[in-house]
Amino acid sequence: MLKAGDLCRKTASLSLLDGDIISSSFLSAVAAETEQQLQEEGRVMLSALAQKHSLPLSFIKQEIPQRLCPQLEVSLQAASLETAAFAAHVAAATRGLLRGAVSPLSLTEAAQALDLPLENVLHAALELIKNDEVLSFWDANGFVSFSLLQQIFGVEAKAYARRQLEGATELSTVFIKETLLLSPKAALEETLAEESWVELAPLLPAALTEGDLKAVAALLLSPLGSTKKGGPQAHVVEGGIVVSEAFIAALTEALNPTVHAKAVQAAANAAANKSPAAKQQQQQQQQQQQQRAAKTPTNAAGESDWEDDSKRRGRKGKSSKASGGKQKASSSAATQQQQQHQQQQEQGGLVLEDVDAAGIASWESIPEHIKEAVWGLLQPRLAQAFAAALATCQASVLQQQQQKAAAEGELLQQRYEVLCLGLKALEELQQQQQQQQKPSPLVAYLFKFNAFEIIDRLILVAFRHASGEEVEVSSNNRQQLLSRLAASPDEGSSSTAAALQQAAAAATKRDTAAVGGLIKEAADECHVFLRAPDKRRAKQLLSELRSTWTAAAASAAELQQHRKLCHAAANLLLLKHAGVYLEFPQEDWALSAAASLLQQQSLKSPVEGLQELIALTEALSNGSEEALKEAAAALKPKTTAGPNAA
Repeated sequence: MLKAGDLCRKTASLSLLDGDIISSSFLSAVAAETEQQLQEEGRVMLSALAQKHSLPLSFIKQEIPQRLCPQLEVSLQAASLETAAFAAHVAAATRGLLRGAVSPLSLTEAAQALDLPLENVLHAALELIKNDEVLSFWDANGFVSFSLLQQIFGVEAKAYARRQLEGATELSTVFIKETLLLSPKAALEETLAEESWVELAPLLPAALTEGDLKAVAALLLSPLGSTKKGGPQAHVVEGGIVVSEAFIAALTEALNPTVHAKAVQAAANAAANKSPAAKQQQQQQQQQQQQRAAKTPTNAAGESDWEDDSKRRGRKGKSSKASGGKQKASSSAATQQQQQHQQQQEQGGLVLEDVDAAGIASWESIPEHIKEAVWGLLQPRLAQAFAAALATCQASVLQQQQQKAAAEGELLQQRYEVLCLGLKALEELQQQQQQQQKPSPLVAYLFKFNAFEIIDRLILVAFRHASGEEVEVSSNNRQQLLSRLAASPDEGSSSTAAALQQAAAAATKRDTAAVGGLIKEAADECHVFLRAPDKRRAKQLLSELRSTWTAAAASAAELQQHRKLCHAAANLLLLKHAGVYLEFPQEDWALSAAASLLQQQSLKSPVEGLQELIALTEALSNGSEEALKEAAAALKPKTTAGPNAA
């Protein structure tokens, strides 16, 4: 025989309660009876139900409510089961009683008079008071805060608002009527149409917080979609300010000239205050240039004679070692200096005052507090535009600097080649004038003008590399500038100054053998690569000079420019008969000195056209116009027959 517990476990419709077996059909019958009573009375006391059926109260609460018909909308209270219709009846009766009362009313007496449970009347009265407090505020202000709802309804606050507040929109801290959003919506649509801005705060209740204003803006903007480029049509900033994308884009475009001007200024300032990192880069470029030049195949026969002499005397270039030392000394701080330089560039961007000063009508009409809010949107775009413009300007400045440096380097190389030809000419001519005690005045001119011209240009380049300073060099301040350069704490600047001082000293002493090599070493220290012409290059230069001076002589003869003709003829005779080139001016003393050199050359071999040149030289000094024409006419056929004619 099965025990009761085993029977209940094997049969799902049976349950064991305090030794009694209870079937589910019995419980369904109790539930059906309870449903009928609820339909008739609307309320059943749990204690009465438990007593009637001899069941524990907890068992009744657990089993009966779940078996009731859902259409009755029965709610389980602390001591009873109530239908929704009964709760509505109590609320309606209590509402009518309270609204009809003209004097203080006892709810106990009211419950007795209505034949309603006192606890239900009390609950309905409290709910009516709470609801009236919320709805009266809602109707008067068009919104109600979450804090008030939570204070009154607790955790059911939001559920109550969604159920009872008709046409409510949930924001960050309040529920607000949709009608209050009509004015901000219209203003926002107008803002987008006019490509302007709008402040939502004055159009909404003052109690709304920053989060509420942003929620309103997001709610109103969400149906509008995005721009053609996929970005938002408007931006929400602090204070409930909405700025259209078109307004920001128009401001950015209007400020392009200001951005470009600031970028140009910043690029110019950066170029004027060149950082050591930039200097190091130039040093590396110079070293690479020297290495490429060193790889160019040359032979001993192809080098200039004076360079051979310099090597035999042991005067070799030292710039490679010095440049390497300077690069090593500066490389340790290059990263930090480059970062500081980048910060200085970024500080050259636009600030709010620059926008105010730009005179843009759409900007000037904005109140100050709106400007500060809009600036938060505008500044990143201006910074990006400034960075792009600065990069373009710096690239342009760098290109201009490179072109300028290349032009200066080419000019220095040309002048250095002329100096080398002049030094070679002096060596050969001095061998023929060993008996003369007084040197030719052309020697002084070569050092005073040719040599010091190159040295002065190198001093300018040295200052530009050291500090970015553009100095004007002359014979009056040359030594002072070299002293300043030598006093620089930078080791590279002091070594550059020493090399320049040695070159200047050799030029002052008119040291023909040493000055060319010392100038080349000084140029290396200044990051300028100079190359002495080898025999092949010297031959090419002399040929080009013969053609140049032949054309100059022909032009001067055609225009009857007698002094220019005399100058061109003297150069041509030196090139043809002495095989040298020595630069000299068109002044009388220089022309006489050139004629004197040619007279010395004529002692070795005849110089065709020398007498005509001397005659024109004398006529230029003290002759009449007729004598000038006669001498020029006699000299002309000696110089215009061809490139090799004299």
